[in-house]
Amino acid sequence: MKNLLCLFVAGALQTGCVDQAMQQYEVQKQQALLVSNQYIASHPDLSNNEIWELREGMTTPAQIETVKNERANLIRRQFDGRKNYTNSHPELSPEIRSAILAGRVIVGMSAMDVLASWQTDQWQIVDSSDYGNVSISDWKCGETYVTLRNGEVFSVTYIPDYFPDY
Repeated sequence: MKNLLCLFVAGALQTGCVDQAMQQYEVQKQQALLVSNQYIASHPDLSNNEIWELREGMTTPAQIETVKNERANLIRRQFDGRKNYTNSHPELSPEIRSAILAGRVIVGMSAMDVLASWQTDQWQIVDSSDYGNVSISDWKCGETYVTLRNGEVFSVTYIPDYFPDY
């Protein structure tokens, strides 16, 4: 919306019709708000943040649909990667196999199982230490903290986001 206002004002300054430009801007702003409100009413699954951005003119329904499609494609690719991993590792226990397919991490997984479950490069090693013949490593991905002992998951902790989407 702000970009639209700048275009109107710039054009108005050149032609000397500031009042007319402001009126056109207000009409287009109201039309955009009407479209956004119709979209909000027909999409009850929108987050509060998405609703706020639509009402403030910070995003459009088309942009939200693009993001949703990108998320759906990412989830599809992640599931395909998990499925390929579990199909190529028949030795996995049924519990570990189902956890990987669900994108969860459970005690007893190997480090490779964890990476197959996460299907992202947005993880990090928080800490790694060796104590004689025991190697301890702490990994983090999103809200999940995983402790591996000698390459096997020893504990899994979920720490929720402190700033949830209101």
